[in-house]
Amino acid sequence: MLPILTVYSQANFNLAKYLVPLLNPLIDNDFSSKNSYEFAKDIINQNPNSYMVSYDITSLFTNILLHECITLILNKIFHNRSLYHGFDRTNFQNLLEAAT
Repeated sequence: MLPILTVYSQANFNLAKYLVPLLNPLIDNDFSSKNSYEFAKDIINQNPNSYMVSYDITSLFTNILLHECITLILNKIFHNRSLYHGFDRTNFQNLLEAAT
């Protein structure tokens, strides 16, 4: 059993909450659901000849290298621009590192 932790009082909670709308456009694709309502709709409308796979997110996080993940995010955001929502690459990297 995994413990449930309240993080509202953590120093980086508000920063992480601020970053969510900035990072969400990077993951919008046909292979992810935005919320549980969209997921339920996807299940109901699923082609009976197709497969749906769900991964245990807890296990996935143990294998992600934080520095590599931040670098991938920065490369995707700053591939062809110097500012993103008023932040340059270095400042946005600092925000991502502070939120983790």
